[in-house]
Amino acid sequence: MIEHRLRALGEALSSNLTDEQRRPYAEFLDANELVLALEMLADWLSEDETPILGQDMTEMVDLARAMGNEEQFSRRTVVT
Repeated sequence: MIEHRLRALGEALSSNLTDEQRRPYAEFLDANELVLALEMLADWLSEDETPILGQDMTEMVDLARAMGNEEQFSRRTVVT
């Protein structure tokens, strides 16, 4: 279930990612590295200072919480 949600999130945010970012994101998901996939997505978006608002941001936080990674995730500056 979490993997499917992460894939959907990646699709929703794909216009904010480069091909060099989309490929490893998919590879992390294929390898069941779900926490790493979300962490990398947050890192890439924060590096570019890409604002993530509304439903996508809520989903990112909910996924981090579901994976027990909310504290580390909250340290990232994803939202402006």
